Amino acid sequence: MRSALSVLIVLLALVPLRADDAPVLFSDHFATLDPSWGDANQNVSAGGNKLVIQPDVNSGFSKIRQGSVFKDADIRVSVVEAKGTTGQTAGIVFWAGDTDNYYLAQINLDGFVGITRLQQDRQLTLLHFAPSDAVVKGVGQANALRVVTVGKLATVYVNGKQIGAIKGFPPEGGSRIGLHAESNDAVNTWQFSDLEVRQPAADLAPTAASASATTDPSVILSDDFSMLDPAWGPPDNEQSIAGGKLVLKPGAGSSYSSLYQGNWFGDADIRVKLAETGGGTDAPAGIMFWGTDYKNYYMAQVQPDGTVGITRLVQGQQLNPLSYARSDAVVKDAGQVNALRVVTQGKLATFYVNDKQIALIKGFPPAGGGKIGLHAESGNTPYTWQFSDLEVRQPAATSSAVAADPAVIFSDDFSTLDPAWGPPDGQQSVASGNLVFQPGVGTSYTSLYQGALFGDADIRVKINEASGGPDQPAGVVFWGIDYANLYVAQLRGDGSVGVSQLTKGDWRAPIPYTVRAGLVNGVGQANELRIVTRGKQATVYINGQQIAAIDGVPPAGGGKIGLRAVSGNQDIYTWQFSGLTVRKP
Repeated sequence: MRSALSVLIVLLALVPLRADDAPVLFSDHFATLDPSWGDANQNVSAGGNKLVIQPDVNSGFSKIRQGSVFKDADIRVSVVEAKGTTGQTAGIVFWAGDTDNYYLAQINLDGFVGITRLQQDRQLTLLHFAPSDAVVKGVGQANALRVVTVGKLATVYVNGKQIGAIKGFPPEGGSRIGLHAESNDAVNTWQFSDLEVRQPAADLAPTAASASATTDPSVILSDDFSMLDPAWGPPDNEQSIAGGKLVLKPGAGSSYSSLYQGNWFGDADIRVKLAETGGGTDAPAGIMFWGTDYKNYYMAQVQPDGTVGITRLVQGQQLNPLSYARSDAVVKDAGQVNALRVVTQGKLATFYVNDKQIALIKGFPPAGGGKIGLHAESGNTPYTWQFSDLEVRQPAATSSAVAADPAVIFSDDFSTLDPAWGPPDGQQSVASGNLVFQPGVGTSYTSLYQGALFGDADIRVKINEASGGPDQPAGVVFWGIDYANLYVAQLRGDGSVGVSQLTKGDWRAPIPYTVRAGLVNGVGQANELRIVTRGKQATVYINGQQIAAIDGVPPAGGGKIGLRAVSGNQDIYTWQFSGLTVRKP
């Protein structure tokens, strides 16, 4: 027979702990400065039951405690701005790995609350700063901050009121805590008191469990869109959640992009399902990757008429690394679901639609990783796009790549035809490590690389006229805007070199064709053509020998590079380009 004491113990175990009954894991009332906070200095001190932080002018100061690490934790502190103005922030550091990697829940005394993340010293904003009536405003006022972390969920409270919850990426094995404060153009004085870390109450666990990500170790991020993660930004007229889907509804004739603000991703296998459920078939939607901000990212897209393509934005200027074309991989028509997938590894990105590979492109991922996101567009009326089953996985391991030369911005060995050169056709192809041009009789062929814009650059390529005559040129395009506005440095088999400029379709010759020493003459001979652009000057070299220099008008924000070749009036000439590199000059 069970004893009364045993029954009582069982009953108590079934009753969830209230928040204030949870065990205290750590507390500090700052009678002195605990050594785990480091040494006192001009920015931090303790005494009188307060930790005082005085950041330098126009800067922030984070103090991370080097003692215990915590997994699930209920972190609480009282914060007062004793001296300064109300526009600066202070708060709790949590999920800290080191001084360059942590999360930060903050308030300012104008009444704003938000959550930021520092990842490899790069800042992300997970919960955008917004006003809250929970904040007691004004210098000298005390506010009670609280962050509860359970699994991958963190919930922020101010003065007992829940402000928001985020899904995050806590360090494996536990994390440190800390405190943070900021100053503006004068030193602000912040006082922290009554710091406690408790075991989260049992009644908080169900909410956290329902929002936690899968335990599959290959999954970096997953979102079932049961709620709108604040890292996607707030709901508005164009972004919402419904029925386990992220719904994007751009205005008529416009687009809507949503960059996930919770993480920078290196190599990644990004997957999502999408459907256009109200509108037409003539506008695209898809996955954003290698994003820095809303002016710099890549986009792999599909539209319901069967068209697929990849677009890149560089400082707001649009490029098309993969020209838009029809694909039988797309399930056509409005209302149909298509599964999109982009796998990034190093500088390569592979695009799939419904498990069929569409293209492999070479790109320019941000150093330290990029953001992912979702994008949708509308036609003449607002279209409704639904996204579901988002996952970001760690890609399968590949053989180790050769270490990249940091001076090389771009290179192409022409082992395959990069889609950024355009599709193969009767005049452009690749063979044996060469990009081959065969323009029609009496015509030219120009291919502008659509993958990047280049500022100052050292462009080099080997050119060989495999068949034809000595009377027509081939060369390198630089400072290109489009096919009607560009510069081109060219050589001919007769030993001459020149530079031409095309402006609104009209040609002029800053450097007329002149026979130059250093050029290896004749059909079948290879020569290295090199153009170095610095500011408004472009210098031309042949086989390492400087030929000429011009002053020109480079496009603002950088220009396109390309290759050009011409055939004779009687025959098709064959030109081969190899070993293309673009370096920092």
